[in-house]
Amino acid sequence: MKLSGQNVAGLSIVGLLLLSITGTALGCGESRYRLGHGIRFEAFQVPLPAQLLIYNSGDEHMTHRLQSVGHQVTVANDSAQLADALSQSSYDIVIAPYAEMGTVKQIVDSASLQADLLPLVSGGRSERRAAKEQYDKFLNSKFDLRRYARAIHRIMEARGP
Repeated sequence: MKLSGQNVAGLSIVGLLLLSITGTALGCGESRYRLGHGIRFEAFQVPLPAQLLIYNSGDEHMTHRLQSVGHQVTVANDSAQLADALSQSSYDIVIAPYAEMGTVKQIVDSASLQADLLPLVSGGRSERRAAKEQYDKFLNSKFDLRRYARAIHRIMEARGP
């Protein structure tokens, strides 16, 4: 089959039109690296780093991530470690499960510190309601760096310089 000059020109125009309406062609994996899409990269430093004491959370990932954004984190796994840590240093915020906040509050009060308490709520609505009535702020026990960092930042802002 022989193509004439008019056929070649017509096919070229049709081909160019098809290419122009298909949109952007992406290479293999390229779509992952476009801004706002694909792989999330969370690298930030908090503007107001806090001295945190985390009590009985059992979440090493939370500890590591809070340290990676600039907070100083100490972990206490039982009440003796909590009392020991509070006697050796001062803390801005003590993070602990809501169910254990009574014990934590007694130990913090006996150490005569001005640490804010930030409970981790893992139960249902009744526990959330009770935490909301007793504390200015509380967190879901399921770790979310942005929410934790925001709550800590708000507490640090309220504390002042």
